[in-house]
Amino acid sequence: MPFLNHFGLTARPFSLTPNSALYYPSESHQEALRSVGFALDRGEGIIKVTGEVGTGKTLLCRMLVAELVDKAAVAYVINPQNDSDWVIGAVCREFGLDPDRESDPFHALNVFLLERFRADGRAVLVVDEAQALGPVGLETVRRLSNLETDKSKLLQIVLFGQPELDRLLQGHGLRQLNQRIVFSFTIDPLTTQTTVDYIRYRLLRSSADEVRADKLFQAKALRAIARASKGIPRIINIIADKSLLAAYGRGADQVTPAHVREAVADSPAVMTSRPPGPAERWGRAALDTVAHWSGGARMKPEAGTATSQAGAGTTEAPAEAGHDPTIAEESQNWLYRCERSGLARSTIERRKQHVERHIVPSLGEAKLGRLTADDVRDFAGKIAATHSPAVARGALSSLKALIAAARRRGAVDRNVAREVNIAAPARPAKPVVVPPKNELRAMVAAASGCWRPLIIAAVLTGMRAAELRGLSWDDVDFDAGVIHVRRRADGRNGLGPPKPRAGVRDIPMAPMVTDTLRVWRSACPGGRLNLVFPDDRGGVRGLAAIERRGFGPLQKACRLVDGGGKPKYRFDALRHGAASLFIEQGWSARKLQTVLGQSSVAAIRREYGHLFPGPEADVAAMAEIEARLMG
Repeated sequence: MPFLNHFGLTARPFSLTPNSALYYPSESHQEALRSVGFALDRGEGIIKVTGEVGTGKTLLCRMLVAELVDKAAVAYVINPQNDSDWVIGAVCREFGLDPDRESDPFHALNVFLLERFRADGRAVLVVDEAQALGPVGLETVRRLSNLETDKSKLLQIVLFGQPELDRLLQGHGLRQLNQRIVFSFTIDPLTTQTTVDYIRYRLLRSSADEVRADKLFQAKALRAIARASKGIPRIINIIADKSLLAAYGRGADQVTPAHVREAVADSPAVMTSRPPGPAERWGRAALDTVAHWSGGARMKPEAGTATSQAGAGTTEAPAEAGHDPTIAEESQNWLYRCERSGLARSTIERRKQHVERHIVPSLGEAKLGRLTADDVRDFAGKIAATHSPAVARGALSSLKALIAAARRRGAVDRNVAREVNIAAPARPAKPVVVPPKNELRAMVAAASGCWRPLIIAAVLTGMRAAELRGLSWDDVDFDAGVIHVRRRADGRNGLGPPKPRAGVRDIPMAPMVTDTLRVWRSACPGGRLNLVFPDDRGGVRGLAAIERRGFGPLQKACRLVDGGGKPKYRFDALRHGAASLFIEQGWSARKLQTVLGQSSVAAIRREYGHLFPGPEADVAAMAEIEARLMG
């Protein structure tokens, strides 16, 4: 296709059709998936996820269904109707029942679910565009939620819908259904930086030339798309796709702000359908206030998202109209949500410490809605004056995350802590210790048993120890020759998403990695976690055990020891060795950032800058350029 060839692309990166292969794991989308999965695993009844048109709800639906099909019987209903018989019939057909042959389809469905329950099988109903159910369809959902035994729900229900769904549920006639929603989540639009990352991610996944793909859009063009789209993924895709077409039509190799302006001008219907941004919402609130004090009609604000949790332990109360929780109350809600969202145990414990030692003692009695940026600055200043910069930045980061979660629930309109920062102290450059190639070769040659595939994978992929320990066979794609990094094991052997967010990536496998892992798979200990490098019982192997039982003895066998006879390197030295091999291959800092999953190019430069060619190499290159020109 000429258009794709012109930009070095293998597929259209901004197709409007939901495509899980191009899924960008933004914080909001990942939190939604983890939270819904956690709620389903706990056997919760009704779960609700809402978001504006184009925020990626359908893609999340499909990913959730794909994840559930091996664990449960799933009924996936799309574009539902405001009709009770239609809803019951659609659910029956999704579960393989024929409602036309049943005198009472609802009873037949109940019998099916009971049989499924007795066979220790789960059943889940997922509804996309749930706002289309209307009052009658939603009342039918309530009836379906009544199907239960004395102790368990027979049918778990997940509703994905637009904000209109929330307004429907506020109706007096649906108050029983609203009270049964045990988990509620709102998908936020992407921030400016996340929009930039989203576009770059899709380009990299759709190109055979990562360096060229990373430069297809000028930085100003990316920011222009972020402003015009207001962070709505569907609008981002439309503008980005039309921007590429505009550049192609003019024979340009790079998208500029002018191409973006042309794309925006060509999409008037799309631009008028955007949700209001924060500034527009504040402007409307100001107009309401003026109207109120001038005697005019005052527009009533929408009620906050009602969220409640059923079950033991800490609970979130429904958001009452006009109720402004204290920071202490919101902290408990936030910690409960953190526990349900599948975060690493170490992360949850750290956040609990921030709340209990710093946030609640300083701000616990303050009302969330009355908190100001000056209050947050005072909080940050007091902690910075009495604690280390790392502790102060961590506590402030937790406060920001707490308020951001409250904003997603509709408890506050803006995050007043977002612009408050604590400057990080200048850190002297500390070059990492990199094993030379002859030592890497010696360790690869000497490694045996279960340690051989681990050492080879570490040396030739550059994965972190935590990522290797959490790697699942489901994420090793032998056909494509790629390892999908999607989770990590923390210091307590708990599994969670990679850190930083850039750690979610795909790494090409060298032939030696592919061949070694194929052989290892047949000998690998089994286990419910399906890990590539498990311990002897199939569980997560601790880093200390790896260094004590595997990597340490391997170094001693290769005589890589210090003066005291102790192993010369820690396990992370293998990642540094991989980085040095990639740099020697001529990879740019940007490509190294992508493959290693670092948070920024600056982080790559800080750790590995001493390994890149110095000025003398540039001088030699200029001499070659001169020679080619002058002959």
